[in-house]
Amino acid sequence: MNRLSPQERSTVPAEGASCRPAGQTPILIGGTGRTGKTLLTIALKDGPGQIAGFPLEGVFHTYLKRRFPFFMGQRPRLAWEYINRPRYMDAARTHVERPSKYLGPQTYTAIASLPQKIGHQIKLIGWILDRFAEAGGRQSWAAFDLHPEFRYVAYRRHICGLRLAVMRRDPRATIAANLFWRSYPDAPPDRRKRFLNALFLLNLSDAVTERLARKYPGSVVRFSFDALVKGDSEELRRVSEFFDAGIDAIRDAFAFEPHFAFDTARGTLGPDGQWTALLSDAEIAEIAEAERGPMRHPILGPLVRLGRHAPNQARALADFYLYPSHILLRQANAVRQILKDTRAGVDAANLAARTPDGARPFFVVSGSHGVGKTTTVELITRNLAARGHPVSGFHHRVKGSKIKSRSNNIGAATTAPIWKRALRRLTPKSLRGLRTGLRDARHYENILGTEIRAVQDRGEIVILDRYIYDQLVDTRLWSRPWYQVWPIARLCRRMPRPAMTFFLDDDPDQVHARKPEMSASQIRGYQELMLRFLSQLQLPHLNIDLRDRDAEQVSAEIADIIDAQLKACAGVREA
Repeated sequence: MNRLSPQERSTVPAEGASCRPAGQTPILIGGTGRTGKTLLTIALKDGPGQIAGFPLEGVFHTYLKRRFPFFMGQRPRLAWEYINRPRYMDAARTHVERPSKYLGPQTYTAIASLPQKIGHQIKLIGWILDRFAEAGGRQSWAAFDLHPEFRYVAYRRHICGLRLAVMRRDPRATIAANLFWRSYPDAPPDRRKRFLNALFLLNLSDAVTERLARKYPGSVVRFSFDALVKGDSEELRRVSEFFDAGIDAIRDAFAFEPHFAFDTARGTLGPDGQWTALLSDAEIAEIAEAERGPMRHPILGPLVRLGRHAPNQARALADFYLYPSHILLRQANAVRQILKDTRAGVDAANLAARTPDGARPFFVVSGSHGVGKTTTVELITRNLAARGHPVSGFHHRVKGSKIKSRSNNIGAATTAPIWKRALRRLTPKSLRGLRTGLRDARHYENILGTEIRAVQDRGEIVILDRYIYDQLVDTRLWSRPWYQVWPIARLCRRMPRPAMTFFLDDDPDQVHARKPEMSASQIRGYQELMLRFLSQLQLPHLNIDLRDRDAEQVSAEIADIIDAQLKACAGVREA
């Protein structure tokens, strides 16, 4: 489904070809968990050199496995999905960051005019990271991912000159970290399975990396986390040369005593600073035996040998052996994802067919009650008008378009004939409410759609204060009955999609203090629901952080992004 055309295939470099100067090609950082991958990318990000370290997981593996029908039409949606995809930053999964935090407005602008040569999702991610490097004034980037060594050959086909650095740590420390990272000081309930899985992945990573290093000398290397922590001058030199980074920055980043370090006499260093015997003697002996050769496990041992040549197939078989129910659930989720991506592809194709050439885009400013949407829309329209853009900004509930609440007054007095009133009484309340909800939704669609088209026909840009998606959040937040929610959810997929939704994000306590229309917990719930719905509906959206900023600064930022997108779209039409 993601096949390149002959013209696009001709733009893909041959194996081993380099499209950038030596030492300045992109780098993936791999290896097992808790081996210093994140630490290395942050050191590259903050230090000197021409390689920009991307501080969040690249999730290349997630997107490689997905299939995107009508890919060319889905590229903007996919780019925005990647930019807004949350990454958990702690073991408790309470702290979240998104790539949008590290990408500037120039990246958002460039998405409006993606190069035609981007014909695959991995190439698209590489292109986004290229923009990240450019924003920091660097030549290229380095990003870490979950065992990219297993899929390196596939990634290399789509990212020109891609190199690979695999981090390795004392296997006893690596396995202890994988076992206890989330549950320390208690052992996980499925300790034996987790132990076998960690040992298998470590052995498989070693076998695959060794084979890749022979096949791609100079492009695939392995570094020792333990040597870097000890300040080994030779290992520091190798890392510095491979990443074209300052040796002092690398040394400073690894100058600490890491959690889960292993010592033969004292045991394992826990996050609380205590040395404890986290691994049993039998587990330590099993790790030492696997270090001398492939695992001797009757199932996993042969899979390690198979994995030298087919790592992904070997890992899939090992996962099914250890966690059969989880794998079946994962496959079911994969099927659901394929259906979602297929539907998104069909929607993109239909939207492209329905959109007239030269149609002006419209934008939405969204956020919880009291966050400052109306003020921001007024300032954005004023800012864009000053730049020469014809623009109109208005509330989504234009005169007559409000989705009414007649479904709440189902028993109200009426002048209808007796037979109609009798039929109405016999009709279940839910069906009466559904009929009213569908009628109101259609009314909203007609009135607001007509207003948007009228403004666009005048050649003006539309800036909306909220949209149908906010209506959906309201019904869910206030636990409306299903027959009020379903018509609005259906309408969310029918109505024209904005070119961008700007979600104003502020501290719920601050919003409540300014306008106590909703409690702080309700505001927080509104924010979470809106971001979830925007992601589920696969809509281009951008979080705009209002903390420690005034309305003028926020509106200027949004106006800059809109202005750049309009210029990019105009350039594409002229081309």
